[in-house]
Amino acid sequence: MYKNLESETKLFSVIPIYSRSIDEWHNNYDKKFQKYITEKKESFESEGMLFDKNLQLTFEIRFNERSVPWRYNDIVGFIELRLFQHDLLLYFYKREKRKFMLDDHFNYVIDTYFRNDYEKQFSSVLDGIKEIKKQYPKFKKKYFDTEMFSTTLELLQN
Repeated sequence: MYKNLESETKLFSVIPIYSRSIDEWHNNYDKKFQKYITEKKESFESEGMLFDKNLQLTFEIRFNERSVPWRYNDIVGFIELRLFQHDLLLYFYKREKRKFMLDDHFNYVIDTYFRNDYEKQFSSVLDGIKEIKKQYPKFKKKYFDTEMFSTTLELLQN
């Protein structure tokens, strides 16, 4: 199945897998930001200096320059959705030793994929994601970003 990945199949969509969701990232960011600003404010005030809005803005900019953006820096894997004749194949790549490696132990095929309606197409891919979470417990709490895939399906329906 994986032998001639590029020549026998066509890439349909990609589902990135992040270590956490955007909401979790924001919560973590907010906690770190508040801690950073509080430490700076206390440091300045302990020296008898005024910590005004302009100084706070300066430290906000410095914090944001050092802060890592959420998307693409927290990626821990991805799923390639590839078309093979009338079927949709899910190829699962996970991060191992700083590289993304194809997991050839994961095999998931959705037969006659495009003969189904939108809801069935979307839910069958979600079933594949559930299967990954079942086979790989460390991916249970990861965030599978299906936005691009969902948008692609919606556009095909119109």
